[in-house]
Amino acid sequence: HLSFFHMNNNTPGNIINLLNVSTTKLTAVATSFIGQILQTSITVIIGVVIALVSQWLLCLINIAFMPLLVGSYLLQFKLQQHNTSYMVGDNNNTSMNLVSECMQNIKSIHAYNMQRKVIEMYSDIIYTNNNNNNSDIRCKCKCKCKYQQYMSFIVNSLFYSFTQFVLYAMYATLFYVGGNLYQQ
Repeated sequence: HLSFFHMNNNTPGNIINLLNVSTTKLTAVATSFIGQILQTSITVIIGVVIALVSQWLLCLINIAFMPLLVGSYLLQFKLQQHNTSYMVGDNNNTSMNLVSECMQNIKSIHAYNMQRKVIEMYSDIIYTNNNNNNSDIRCKCKCKCKYQQYMSFIVNSLFYSFTQFVLYAMYATLFYVGGNLYQQ
């Protein structure tokens, strides 16, 4: 039926956006994520076996640091995933829908000289939840969005630095104990 495309969720731009986002997510999961999990798992297993055979005390210290290290990485990953899904929301869907439809109808937009109107519509979608042309609301929302982005960047940076601190603390402890074992 032709009424299928008149629904808000079934506009051509929204369908193209859905296909684009879905294939990108599927490609990311199928290639990099599974490969990283497999590589990390095999590396950890082989590393633990070699460490237990060669120097069991260093291996126990390394295993003691593992929960803290894995926990900090998981916390950092969850936080980044939450911030990404927070920043990419319903406004992103609507804006991608608008861009896709404008690209399909670019000749009509140029013929009727509607470039400024399209840019205003895009700005309203990005910076406000409703399509008001009030510049004060747009400015406040723009400042609020930038503040939230800066805060998420700061929190992500703090968790990244904590993860790196745990990693270097583990290395320092292992080198210190390894040096003492070598002297004995």
